[in-house]
Formats: sequence, structure tokens, C-alpha cells
Amino acid sequence: MYRDAFLKTVGPLCESERIYKRMYALRDDPAARKAYLDTIPRELIERLSLFVPEVTPEWLSTMPEVDYLFAKDADVSFKKHYCYTPEFSHSHTYFEILYVYRGSCVNTVGGVPLHMRTGDICFITPGETHALAVFDESIVINVLVRTSTFQKTFFHIMEEGDILSDYLCRCLSGSGNNRYLLIHTGEDAFIQSQIAFLYMESYRSERYSAQMLNNGFMTLFYYILRNHIQNTEAEYQDRYNKRIIDILGFVRQNYAHISLESTAREFHYNPAYLSRMLKQSVGKSFSEMLRECRMTEACRLLRLPDEKLSVEEIGIAVGYMHVEHFIRTFRQVFHKTPGEYRRDNQEDVFR
Repeated sequence: MYRDAFLKTVGPLCESERIYKRMYALRDDPAARKAYLDTIPRELIERLSLFVPEVTPEWLSTMPEVDYLFAKDADVSFKKHYCYTPEFSHSHTYFEILYVYRGSCVNTVGGVPLHMRTGDICFITPGETHALAVFDESIVINVLVRTSTFQKTFFHIMEEGDILSDYLCRCLSGSGNNRYLLIHTGEDAFIQSQIAFLYMESYRSERYSAQMLNNGFMTLFYYILRNHIQNTEAEYQDRYNKRIIDILGFVRQNYAHISLESTAREFHYNPAYLSRMLKQSVGKSFSEMLRECRMTEACRLLRLPDEKLSVEEIGIAVGYMHVEHFIRTFRQVFHKTPGEYRRDNQEDVFR
């Protein structure tokens, strides 16, 4: 239902896009382009807020986080990037996320051209200069997110103990070295459906739209982290951080049976060097990261209502061959035994 309404809304070119398309078609014929622009009333250019370099050469280089960009009480806003808009460099004081619903575009971030395809999502930090080129009828959606909302999201993600998501969010929160995060999601049907739904909520701005936008965006964001974070590209001032992402992804996937030594061998590092590199980049030692991964999964298994794995079986599943070691480590982290944790959480479910 929402997909059909979405495509009917964003598929046909609007008035602004039709003007931009004609301007683009005449880009190599200055005389014909000038003659066409002379037929467009200046009042129309102002009313549609058109960017016409010959008429409005001074365009906003920095776009501030102002309330009119967002519906009342909404922390996010979904807008279509107009096809054929003249490319111009700019930055934002808020977070921007670009999603290619259909087709392709070139998103130049910090001078680096990113050739984005269907399903690609690009997270751009506040203050980062970029320029977007969509010179066909592709559908590219801009998601604008208040800075305070993203900061709250970072905090909750870091509480979860997922080392890779934690690190990527730290990068986005302003480390100063990154320009963007680019995630390839392909034709993920859930993401496409959610984008269509949230766009229509933003477009219609009906009763409870702000609440649905805020909560729907969080669902979308966490879904991407859970299902596509391994398909992330990042551009940094050096390649050191890209290597860190690869290592954290490896630890995240293999925590139950790896060690510092085996991980160092996997990435051709000396164990001592790898340990220092992780401590410097992530702020945690390898053993601390490994313990976080194992404890997070142990808690998940203990909370499952229909699974009755024993404490020993859960310990083995997350990498502890001796149940005493597992219980001792769990108590050090949570100040209770695995059995007490399971009982407390089951009581919370049925309370």
C-alpha cells in the first residue's frame, strides 16, 4: 500500500524537476539555455526555491538545522532529492543519510566521488562537504536527522556492547578522520518498504506522524546495523581505520573460538602490535572486547524463554570450555551468576 503511494508521489517528475531537466538538456548550448531561463518568471524561481546558477549564483553552502525542515515534534525528515538539480557543494549542521531507492547517483564527499547504486546508504556527518549528482530519473531519498537524535542513538548502541557498531558510531560521532560511512544493502525488501512508509508519513504529516517517524527511523537504523553492518565502506584520512573495521568484524563473527594470537595471525600482525592498535583505536584491550562479545551473547541466550540450554552449554557456546570460568567471569561483569540473571529476566517477562 505504502509502496504504491510512494512511487506515485516520487516517481513522476514534479515542476521543479521538469525545469531542472530542461536546464540539464541545454547545458551544452548556452544561448538556448539562456533563452529558456528568460521564459521562467523570477517569482516562480523564488517560490520553488530553485537553484539556477545563472540567476541565483550564491546558494547556501551550509544548511542549518532549522525547524521548518522537520514536522512538529519529529526528529527526522524524509525528502526526495530532485532529479537533475545542478550539482553544488554544501554541508549540513545535522546528520544526512542518502538512500538510493532506485537507480544510481554520484555522491562526492570531501572530494571523493562515490558511485552509489540501488540499496546503497550513505551516512554523512555534520560539517562534511558533499555534492550530489542525479542526472536521470533515479529515486534518491534524503533522510535528515537532528544531531541530538543521533547522539542519543550512539549512546544506546554503545550500551549494547556490539564492538563493530560501537566503533562505527564513534567514527560518525565526530572523530575527525572520517568523511562518510557507505553501506550496501542491495534490494533489501524491508528497507525499501520502511523507507516508503516513512517517506509518506513525512510527506503527509498526519496525526501521530512525528511519533511514527521517530520510532520508525530507529527501527530502520537498528535493522541496518544488525543485518548490513558487515557491508560497510568508510573513507578515512588513512587506511588504518578500515583495517580496524575488518578486525572488529572478524572478532564479532568468531568470538567463541579465537584468541589474540589467532587473530594476529589472521591479519598478519604481531600479537603485541595488534593489542596496542586495538587499545589505541577502540579504547579496549583484545581480551575486554572478546569478553564483551561473549557476555552479550550469553545474556541473549539466558533471556530466551523457549530455550533451556544449561549454564554449562551456554558457556561452551560463547567460548568458555569450563563452566567455573564462565560463571566467575559473568559474576565479575554483572555482579550475579548466570542462573540469577536468567531468573531475574524471566521474572521481568511475566511480572
